[in-house]
Amino acid sequence: MAEQKKRENKFKGVMWDYYMTNREITKAYDEEYKKQPKGAKWTKNEKIYLAICIIGAIGLVIRFFVM
Repeated sequence: MAEQKKRENKFKGVMWDYYMTNREITKAYDEEYKKQPKGAKWTKNEKIYLAICIIGAIGLVIRFFVM
């Protein structure tokens, strides 16, 4: 019998690399988060995300309940 050539699953390799990269990034963020004191103030990005969510919620209320 002829030897079978082992196929490489490229999609699996890409997804595994993506998973491992994000895992390392998350570990770094978690370490930084644990260093902050418990009563720490909100970061600039958190304030921006909150503002966007509030503006979006107000927009939905206006669109569905007012108009």
